[in-house]
Amino acid sequence: MTTTTTSKRFALAIRTSCPPPIPIRPQPNDFEDPPSWLNYVAEHLPLERVRITRDWNRFLAFLRAVALCRPRPSGRRPLDISFADYCVAYKIFEPALVASVREASLLESPAPVLQVRQAIVQLNKETGQGVTIRELAKHLNWNEKRIYKYVQRAAEDGVVDEEPGTRERNLKRFLPRVETTKTFLPRPKDILKANPEIGKKAKYIHPFTGKCKVIRR
Repeated sequence: MTTTTTSKRFALAIRTSCPPPIPIRPQPNDFEDPPSWLNYVAEHLPLERVRITRDWNRFLAFLRAVALCRPRPSGRRPLDISFADYCVAYKIFEPALVASVREASLLESPAPVLQVRQAIVQLNKETGQGVTIRELAKHLNWNEKRIYKYVQRAAEDGVVDEEPGTRERNLKRFLPRVETTKTFLPRPKDILKANPEIGKKAKYIHPFTGKCKVIRR
């Protein structure tokens, strides 16, 4: 997909996403020309995760709302998203978006898989060790064949892991998956380094402290 096509797709997403949660409305020509560095942002999202499109469109709506909170350009020029807008939105929404990705990975699994995972979490917390199929069967009062089926599904869904190493009689033990998703959006500094058209440095107002922050490449 070309940069032009991708930018048009971003422009459409920005204009058709949910209205900003503030009583300010964009003008007809606002957000028609999104910055090229938004391509970099989209390419560095956790695309393997579920519901990524929903959360991305939600962030675009928030990003537009941030842009609408600052003074409009002079000369009746249309308003577009700036890199400073992204920095502000990143500080506000990145923690919530990371939490949403983690929650979605669990919600996509069927109930028996979540029961198995919860049992593994509980038994692992009690013993400090990996959990066997037999231990799970006893804990959940299920037969071992059913336990094995849903442990395999839990592993495929990425919510449990097989404990590494070899054991007597090839006994398998399972552990709850340690969530590795620590980010949703790329860091502003990484975007600045990868997109020289932004400039060598950028300034923005921290949304929580009100202090001017400077990012350098």
